[in-house]
Amino acid sequence: MALRKLTLHKVLFGLGYVCGMMVLNTQAIAQHGDHDGHDHGGDGHNHAHGEGGGGEGMMDPAMMEAWGKFMTPGAPHEGLKYFVGEWNWTSKMWMAPGAPPMEGTGTSSSKMIFGGRYLQDEVHGIGGMPFEGRGVTGYDNAKKKYCAVWFDTLGTGFMMSEGTVDASGKQYSYRGSYVDPMGKKKMVRSVYKIINDDKYTLEMYDQDKDGKEFRNFELIITRK
Repeated sequence: MALRKLTLHKVLFGLGYVCGMMVLNTQAIAQHGDHDGHDHGGDGHNHAHGEGGGGEGMMDPAMMEAWGKFMTPGAPHEGLKYFVGEWNWTSKMWMAPGAPPMEGTGTSSSKMIFGGRYLQDEVHGIGGMPFEGRGVTGYDNAKKKYCAVWFDTLGTGFMMSEGTVDASGKQYSYRGSYVDPMGKKKMVRSVYKIINDDKYTLEMYDQDKDGKEFRNFELIITRK
């Protein structure tokens, strides 16, 4: 409940900030149009801009330009559109180094949301037990990195990751973390490899009890 409240507060704060800036900017532009060199205030001063005409209330032009770039999808977002569609997958999961793999199968449905800014994945499968998962991936124009969050019915936590894509645009590499059921923070690494228009793979690397990395998950995903 506390997390939900915190998240809601963040969302409301963000919306309030953006809307507030838009309102202030709109008002300032309107007032600028009204005060076109004439004194409407009756005291010899331009009330839209203050005594010095400094543009109080208007968003800084540099901030406006930066925000415009920050909110606009670009080439990295276009690259994520490869993953849009309906997919089948097979998986292998290793619980520990050298352990026999647990095999699974499932489906996933992926689409771009919020005007092409984020990729949303909906996953259903059977791997030891039925499960359902959700993921959201995007490219943060400010960080210059891909950012992803994953959560599923096999737990109540979240895995957060950041990554990059290679020069070919066909291999995405992410590093992230999660907290395991024993309360220990684990570092993870994920590699997506695009094989062709209708097939890609995912390999995930976890940490063993000694903190050493090992491959614990492998998926082969093919378009329906």
